[in-house]
Amino acid sequence: FLWNDMEEAAEIVRHGRRVLRRMNTLIADQGHTLVECDTDGTWALNDGDGLEGDALAEHITEEMPPFIDIDVDAALDGMAMYRRKNYAKQPESGGDVSFKGSAMTSSMFEKFGREFIQQGFEMMLEGQIEELHDLYMTYCERIEQKDIPVEKLVKRETLRESVEEYKEKL
Repeated sequence: FLWNDMEEAAEIVRHGRRVLRRMNTLIADQGHTLVECDTDGTWALNDGDGLEGDALAEHITEEMPPFIDIDVDAALDGMAMYRRKNYAKQPESGGDVSFKGSAMTSSMFEKFGREFIQQGFEMMLEGQIEELHDLYMTYCERIEQKDIPVEKLVKRETLRESVEEYKEKL
């Protein structure tokens, strides 16, 4: 194995894709609907009567090439995808909704926007659609009435030029 060997890298990617396709086929064969799949993992909706949880992981591992072990990271009551690699997860245990991905958690975005997105996804996962509408209307009213503190409206950026250079551009 040589570093920076593009042919070897391409073969590794091809092998990984074959493994993922096979795994996804096995999941679908058990009556599950694939929700998201990437190199970090696969999320599937259990809407069939097939194997699930650890039994499904064991079945898939048996069908995989040597040294590929499948495990279950989480069983969820709900999951909402915002966009690729950005989602909210509601644990089976009834615990707090967790958020993954920069669009859901990044401090680069306005604080009120992050709060709205997170509260909205929590309500959606709980099936509180009317409350979600009310939340939206409340945010609209608060924005119109200038009732949101400016600290929650600002977007923070790192300056790449001096203040004087920015002033010259005005």
